[in-house]
Amino acid sequence: HDLDALPDVAAPAGVTVEQATLGPELFATYRASFADRPGFVEPEAEEWLGDLRDDEDFRPELTLLARGPEREAAGFVTVLDDWIDQVGVVPGWRGRRIGAYLVARVLRGLADAGADAAWLCVNDDNPAAGLYRRLGFRDFGRRARYRHD
Repeated sequence: HDLDALPDVAAPAGVTVEQATLGPELFATYRASFADRPGFVEPEAEEWLGDLRDDEDFRPELTLLARGPEREAAGFVTVLDDWIDQVGVVPGWRGRRIGAYLVARVLRGLADAGADAAWLCVNDDNPAAGLYRRLGFRDFGRRARYRHD
């Protein structure tokens, strides 16, 4: 995504966004966001959080948690360097543009920090692929995925 032209996504009604804290709530939001995905293998919380914490490219200031009106976690985004690492929305909150809003906030944050482009990877069969294209991401390449028996 070229950061010269940023998408304008309005905040979803009743949703607030804050910098996420690396802890149990962020992991629980990750888990809730992906547990219904085919093939999801849940890591241990400390492993998942530790991988973020220990990554020298982790951007805590751009890692965000979306909350509903009762302060319940609705979605999250994690960022490594200029890469949007993971975006997840809790099933009951899907379809309200929370993912789009989180991504737009990160793109603006990256641009404000001086980046000229942002990157992400997404599976072709992931419904979010269309969302990312609508937000201005372009296909850069494809890689094969192999299954090992």
